Order: sequence, then structure tokens, then C-alpha cells
Amino acid sequence: MIVKTRVSKEVGIAIDNFKKMQKEKFNITDIDELFSIATDWWNREEFHEFRDLQYVHELKFIDFCNAFYYGYEIEYTSEEKIKELCKEHSEKHLKYVKENNNYNLRYHQGYVFGMCEALEILGKKIDGVNINF
Repeated sequence: MIVKTRVSKEVGIAIDNFKKMQKEKFNITDIDELFSIATDWWNREEFHEFRDLQYVHELKFIDFCNAFYYGYEIEYTSEEKIKELCKEHSEKHLKYVKENNNYNLRYHQGYVFGMCEALEILGKKIDGVNINF
């Protein structure tokens, strides 16, 4: 069983763009040469439209090979996870406001409020999450 490599969003985008570039600009199948191009050539003028290849530097060779051939999973930061949770509960809160369902409305409102309070205590700011109730 092959386990997909976990990468940041930036690395995932870079890998996808690199696959596209590999097919369009040159047809190289040697993985060593591909890794060299992805990690060393990204700042060359002829590849200026693929500047995001700089993020491939985050990967080890074996992780690059796995992600390139077998795919990858995006590894979200804790801030991205919190933002997604708050977005999900805020949407549910709005749904229950429209349905006039006070029990569920209060649950989701409390969930988001609790997340905001925890962030305030920790002194953290996350765009789209830190809101005033």
C-alpha cells in the first residue's frame, strides 16, 4: 500500500504546475533529472511562470518522487483547520437562524464564540475567525 506524501498547499500547487510544465516544455522521465529541475531550475528566466517551484525545496527526494508519481495530501496548518471549523459552524449557525431553530443555533454560535475566545486568550489572530459577538 502506498501512502501519499503530506505537503503544504504551496508545495501541492508547485507539484501540479511542475507536472504540467514537464509535459509541455520537456519530456523527461528520469526522476533524478526531474527533481534537479524542480529544485534548481525554478529561478531560471525561461521558467518564470513557474516560480512556485521554489516550494519543492521543502521536500526530500523520496517525498518528491512519491508526490509526483502517486499523488499527495494537503497538510493544513492549525490556523487553516481552525478557520475551516469556524466557517463550517458559522454556516450551520446561519442555516439555523433561517430555520428559527434556537437549540442548534445556540450550539453553533457557542462553538464559534468559544473558538474566538480561545484565540483571544492565546493572543492569536486568524483572518475570518476573530470576530466580535
